[in-house]
Amino acid sequence: MDQINIFIDKIYNFLKSLTLTVVLLSLIAFFSAIGTIAGNVKFLKDLGLDNVYYSKWFLLLIVLFVINLVLCTLSMIPTTKALFSPKAPNKIFKSKRKDAKTHLINLLKS
Repeated sequence: MDQINIFIDKIYNFLKSLTLTVVLLSLIAFFSAIGTIAGNVKFLKDLGLDNVYYSKWFLLLIVLFVINLVLCTLSMIPTTKALFSPKAPNKIFKSKRKDAKTHLINLLKS
């Protein structure tokens, strides 16, 4: 039973990871670009990439991305609730410099 729980935890952590988000978004963007230009390129048509948007593997990428997005959102709810709770510490940042405002403006200008 412990091995099953460990396996489920590994899958859950993988599906809610930011790394998976970046990989899925990159793949979706890449294949969307391929699907957009595939109608005009004979080589891509011969590979069967002229109908990318309706292929099962592309829809699987979209479904995985949706699952990843939902799990990431659900995993961040406790942290977000803690940030906005009345017991959360005041996040006021004070600078030791007396001219902090002008220093920041000068940094932004440069």
